Amino acid sequence: AGIAAQVPSEPRLPRAFPPRRPPPTRCSCNEARKIASAELLGHLPEASREVLEGLVALNGWAEGPPAEIVWLLLRIATGRRQGILPHELCEQLYDCLEVGREKAVIDFIAGLEISLDPEIPAEQTWQCAMCFAEHQTQGWQCPHGHHLCAACIRRHVDSASLLRCPGDHCAYELSQVDLELLSVPVERAEELWRTRLQSAIHELCLTPGRDPVAALPAGGASPTTIVAVASPPAAAVGAT
Repeated sequence: AGIAAQVPSEPRLPRAFPPRRPPPTRCSCNEARKIASAELLGHLPEASREVLEGLVALNGWAEGPPAEIVWLLLRIATGRRQGILPHELCEQLYDCLEVGREKAVIDFIAGLEISLDPEIPAEQTWQCAMCFAEHQTQGWQCPHGHHLCAACIRRHVDSASLLRCPGDHCAYELSQVDLELLSVPVERAEELWRTRLQSAIHELCLTPGRDPVAALPAGGASPTTIVAVASPPAAAVGAT
C-alpha cells in the first residue's frame, strides 16, 4: 500500500485507540536526522519500503532516510500484522508522515502495545535483566518493564511450566503474540497453553461458591475437551 495520491493538508489522527503502555523503545525527536542503517532497512516489509521511497523522494533525503522514520514504519507495519492497526488507520498515519507530522505519529504509536521482532537492532544498547549482558537488538520486554534478551526469554519459555515473565514478582503471562515473536515451536506452545488452561480449571474448581460444571460447554464436555478446543491454532504459532 503506497502513499495516497490525495493527501489532506492537515490530516488528523483518529482517537480509536486510547493510550496504553509504551513500546519497549521509543524514537527520539533529537535523533531524527540520524541515518537509518542498511541492517535496519532490511527489516522493512515491501509495502513499507514503497512508502519510504515516496517519503525519500518528497523530502529529498539524498544521504538516506532518517532512522526515526524507519522506526515508525516498522512499528506501523508490525501493528498492522498484529491486528492492532487496521489498513485505513495505517494509511492515515502515512499521510501524517508525508506532511511532516512525525511528532503526532510518534505520540500516537507510543500509546499502542506494539512489540517489535526481538532480533531487530535496538535504538540504543541495553542490559538484559537475566544474563546482565549488553545487547544491541530489541530483545523482549513485558508491560512491567522487565527487559530480557531473546536467548534468555526463549530458554525460560523452553523450561518453565507456566507462561509467566521471569521478572521478580511479575504476574505478566506471555500472550500468543509473545510466542509468535519468539518463534516458539508449535508443540511447545500447545503444551504451555494446555498447562495454563489446566491451571485455570483447577483454580476454578477450588473457588468457593463456584460450580465448575457451569464453566463447561453445553453437553457436558470434559476438561480434556476444553483444553483441545482452547489451544491456539498451530499455524499461528512458531511461524517465521
